[in-house]
Amino acid sequence: RASPPAPPAPSLAGSMGLRARAAGAPGEEQVARALMEMKAEDAAVEAAARAGAKSAAKPPAPEAAPGESREQAALPLNFGKRLAHTDKSVRDRGFKVLKMWLKKHPDLERLDYLKLWKGLYFGMWMSDKRPVQQELSVNMALLINDVAPAKHALWMEAFWATMEEAWEKLDKHRLNKYMLFMRIVVAEYFKVIRVRGWRREDLAAAARIFTRSSTAAGFGPNILSIGLLLQFTRIFWDELQPQLEVAGSEPAPDALMEFLGPFIQLAESSHNETVVRHIHEHMLRRASGDSLRAAIASRALVGLDGALRKNREALRATAAALGAEAADEGSVGAGASASPASALAKPKKKRRKADTGKQVPGALAEEAEVDESDGDTMPDLMLPEAALTAADTRKGARPKALRSAAGTKRPPAPAKKRSRADEDGLTVKLRKKRRSKEIKAAKTAKFRRGGT
Repeated sequence: RASPPAPPAPSLAGSMGLRARAAGAPGEEQVARALMEMKAEDAAVEAAARAGAKSAAKPPAPEAAPGESREQAALPLNFGKRLAHTDKSVRDRGFKVLKMWLKKHPDLERLDYLKLWKGLYFGMWMSDKRPVQQELSVNMALLINDVAPAKHALWMEAFWATMEEAWEKLDKHRLNKYMLFMRIVVAEYFKVIRVRGWRREDLAAAARIFTRSSTAAGFGPNILSIGLLLQFTRIFWDELQPQLEVAGSEPAPDALMEFLGPFIQLAESSHNETVVRHIHEHMLRRASGDSLRAAIASRALVGLDGALRKNREALRATAAALGAEAADEGSVGAGASASPASALAKPKKKRRKADTGKQVPGALAEEAEVDESDGDTMPDLMLPEAALTAADTRKGARPKALRSAAGTKRPPAPAKKRSRADEDGLTVKLRKKRRSKEIKAAKTAKFRRGGT
């Protein structure tokens, strides 16, 4: 005989209900509570799995520098809030932290330097009073010594890009302090180049940094923040000359030409006349030293063939001012004899000629002749005789002579109607005005005496 079917296995809820009844607690409530706990455990396990996947995809945390915790090393660049704070003490503390942080992190990229310079820019924005601004400018300029030597050009390029972006947004109240700020930073950069031995690659990198806006403009005359470039040309020799005068560190003329070469090329190819004039006046012609002046003059003459036509005269004048003989007559032309001042003078607008030079044919030739008579005589009135006769006939009168011979004088202009004047030669309006002034003066004197 077949055995009876086995009873169904108790479900999870049923088994937990039996246990709950055996424990003496309500079964359904215990089951619901257990199910909720299990669901919570499953959700926690899934969340932990997702968090583990994300942490595996992230790069490992940076190693902490000596004296710095791992959490501080993983923090983003958030110095902007401290550097741009309204309180000077907060800005000073933020600057000290930034100085130490730069020494501990030498492997930063261009984007990191741009973020730092943005915060430093607004730190200068918030500083007031001349002594505070000078001290802050010097401290910011000295930050380049805390950057790795291989990153000096990148640090300076980030500074120049920040200044170019913000230069045209400055108002007249803050322009002077940012000009001072730029001047101090550029002077410190020249000192760093001198300490490194006037290396050619450093000078070439500096020239690329300071001419980056004109290079980006291409063949057009529009240059981003052209005022910053013009200000640099004006302060160039004032900040470079002290470094050249340091004993035992005189650079070779070829090394300096690595820096001046891009500016000469800009003077050859730029369509902006103001930039060309500033480069010639403030950079090329103020060079000191016979060897350097001869190198600049020869470089200016070499670039005549590839220069724009309107820039060739300035190049010849600069070469002549530096003592170099101009090229042959074919290449120099009429501009070689021009003085340096006239070569760089602002071009004058050409006036349109009154005479177009066209010949008037036939019957119109007499009308096109210029009247050479003096101002007191007038030419004859040329009207058809038939028209005059018809007009006078309709009126029933004899034709009039509209104009006598060509030598008659102009009729005198009618005299202007003058206002009535008194015995002293004053008009009524002037007499009233003088009388009102006298009354006002009398009242003022009486009031000062204490009268009413």
